[in-house]
Amino acid sequence: MIFAAAAIFSSSFLLFLLQPMVSKMLLPEFGGSPSVWLTCMLFFQAMLLLGYGYVHLTRTRMTVTTQKLSHAVLLALSCFFLPMKPEAADGARAALPVLELLQALFSSIALPFIALASTAPLLQRWFSLSAFRGADRPYPLYAVSNLGSLLGLLSYPFLMEPLLALPDQTRFASSLFLITASLVLLCAIVFRPATPLSVPAAPASDASASLDPSLRSRWIVLAFVPSSLLLGATGTISMDIAAVPLIWVIPLALYLLTFAIAFSRRPVISHGSAARLAPLMLLPLTLWMSSNSISAGYAWIPLLLHLAAFFFVAVACHGELAALQPSPDRLTEYYVWIALGGVLGGIFNSLLAPLLFDRLIEYPIVLMLAALITTSARGSAPLHIDRTDILFPVIIGVLYFLIDLTLVVWISPLGRFAGFAAMIVPAILCLMMLRKPLCFSLALGVLLMAGVFYQDYHGQIVSRSRSFFGVYKVARVLSPPSHTLSHGSTIHGRQSFEPDRIDEPLSYYHTTGPVGQVYSAFALGDTVHPVAVVGLGAGSMATYAEPGRRMDFYEIDPAVARIALDTRCFLYLSRANGILRIRLGDARLSLRDAKETYGLIVLDAFSSDAIPVHLLTKEALGIYLSRLSENGILAFHISNRYLDLEPILRNLAADHGLFCLYQSDVRDERMQARGIGTSLWMAMSRHEKAFDKAPMTTGGWIMEKGSTGMRIWTDDYSPIAEIFRWR
Repeated sequence: MIFAAAAIFSSSFLLFLLQPMVSKMLLPEFGGSPSVWLTCMLFFQAMLLLGYGYVHLTRTRMTVTTQKLSHAVLLALSCFFLPMKPEAADGARAALPVLELLQALFSSIALPFIALASTAPLLQRWFSLSAFRGADRPYPLYAVSNLGSLLGLLSYPFLMEPLLALPDQTRFASSLFLITASLVLLCAIVFRPATPLSVPAAPASDASASLDPSLRSRWIVLAFVPSSLLLGATGTISMDIAAVPLIWVIPLALYLLTFAIAFSRRPVISHGSAARLAPLMLLPLTLWMSSNSISAGYAWIPLLLHLAAFFFVAVACHGELAALQPSPDRLTEYYVWIALGGVLGGIFNSLLAPLLFDRLIEYPIVLMLAALITTSARGSAPLHIDRTDILFPVIIGVLYFLIDLTLVVWISPLGRFAGFAAMIVPAILCLMMLRKPLCFSLALGVLLMAGVFYQDYHGQIVSRSRSFFGVYKVARVLSPPSHTLSHGSTIHGRQSFEPDRIDEPLSYYHTTGPVGQVYSAFALGDTVHPVAVVGLGAGSMATYAEPGRRMDFYEIDPAVARIALDTRCFLYLSRANGILRIRLGDARLSLRDAKETYGLIVLDAFSSDAIPVHLLTKEALGIYLSRLSENGILAFHISNRYLDLEPILRNLAADHGLFCLYQSDVRDERMQARGIGTSLWMAMSRHEKAFDKAPMTTGGWIMEKGSTGMRIWTDDYSPIAEIFRWR
């Protein structure tokens, strides 16, 4: 038993240690998008399915001895892929980044992942056939597997990432793989069947006949829902904070914890308790998501709501899976169907949803399904359709409509929590329907869809698109008349359509703000060199373009370029005076290959509220400086709700011997109502004289000298925990 537990723990630890490590390696190649992690998750789930399928196939087709020899060959072949370091050639420039990313993963680490993924069910099978005590109860080893997975996952952002560079991480992972392989081979020698088996251990015909045909479908659905919710919650969090391992592992750690809880001998949270609590967690999350009047300044609240709802739904679903576990002779088949459900969740979120929907609608759909499953597991009334199931959701929809009309008039006096407070009545009504699963889930679905389609209902959406890098929408504001570009929960561009302000840069780019001051200082001292802007957005920076001077926009997403060029959305590019050029692709790769020397480089690349971390490393700054003129200026937009990026850039400036300035541009509500936003900027240059022009000397800039003592961020080292605003 101890050898099996050690081998299973080691393989699971390594399997989930590799997941954030491999994803981080590929992140810079694909623009730092949160979709990198979601696509990698799909790959990991697929490898888990292949691993479980391999075990099930060899169990039914081979003798135990042959199965052991087969696995020894698989482990030996996997060693040829060490160290596990996937690489993709300019993935961010590929026409289909998802396929390019999956190809990079399959070609480099698929075989070792299959070997690791198959270890836990394989050893459980060998143990169940042995003469060791407890061999008739192999399922507790599944809890050991999930405990190892959880510790491996958490150890990466808190131990591996801060302490070891990526090359050292790959060497450590390779060594651990060899240790794991040795433990598995030792188990193959020690675990001998209690009775000689000369034929494959195929399930008996009477066992097959006794298995309810609908049971496999229940296994799949119960695995599908938590898997899909995992990706939905992860996408929401990483889009608004950062696409980094620390953010990725939080939902995944909760996911693994729910498996460990559900399959332990004495669960700390019972299946029934989780099923009773899950709808109570889903309800406030639904109300928050449907209350569009809430300020983004309280973003911590929805993050906690997402995680709490996900956790209890996952415990309920996985607890039901544990309650439906078959006899040990069907162990491998059981794991195959669970893995299939997980893969289907990944396929739905990562592949199908971006093709089927132009907005993030897959998350509300699965939340509604989760409500149906958890309320059905509470011992509620049998699932059937009656008039109440149809009429009640209609009443909820009408009530939402009436509340919305009221808020249009009273939203300002009521304050920023008006939307959430006004939804208390629908919440109470929904609680009354907890014993009618279909009615309750449809009511939540109505509220969720009302939140999703809120702006469409008000006629505010001018354009909407979705790509590998995110969901974009252009919304119309009536007073004052303007258009805004949003990615996720963050506005990334605004243009007024008042005749006298149509050429005025708004939001973070206004002429009296930091970037306006930087451009004025640059233009006064440099009449030769072109300008580079990393991140196109709505094209606001084009208003600074001068006749005869070229301005190059580096934009990773073709969807953003189409929006900025569409005159129905924005007119900045079409009305600009300078020579404009849009260069598609990841900025680091494009600038590295560029031949031009720029006098000003503006770094303004975001994914919702998150800045791609690979644009803020020592290697990235080296690329920028290689393309910057001797007296040129680098301007960094570092506004962020969660991350304090100032010390990172200050350290980079000190490391490269650059002069560094910082400005916090705070605007009052009156200015913000006119479209002039609050922002944080930093500026760097090789020479102090680049900043001695009046716009910079009188604009509120603060000179920053020396480093903060923190370690310099590199492509190998960028622990986000040290700059996280935990308050």
